[in-house]
Amino acid sequence: MALAQAIAQKAGGDLLDAGCGSMPYRSIAIPHVRSYDGLDIEARAPGVRYICSLTDMSPVASEAYDTVLCSEVLEHVA
Repeated sequence: MALAQAIAQKAGGDLLDAGCGSMPYRSIAIPHVRSYDGLDIEARAPGVRYICSLTDMSPVASEAYDTVLCSEVLEHVA
């Protein structure tokens, strides 16, 4: 899986999974990052930290994350 390989090679520090859904990449990311937080428009899995839209991420502090994962999401954003 190309995305899993990219996560393993590129992710680091604190990671925000923007549009995390059911968090299918959490187990792949955890060994490579200091922390993992999810963001989505609704909690589809336990542990989603931010409930908001990608068009208004005001609950997320500026520069709070070193890595942002955004997979299979942008086609759903106006």
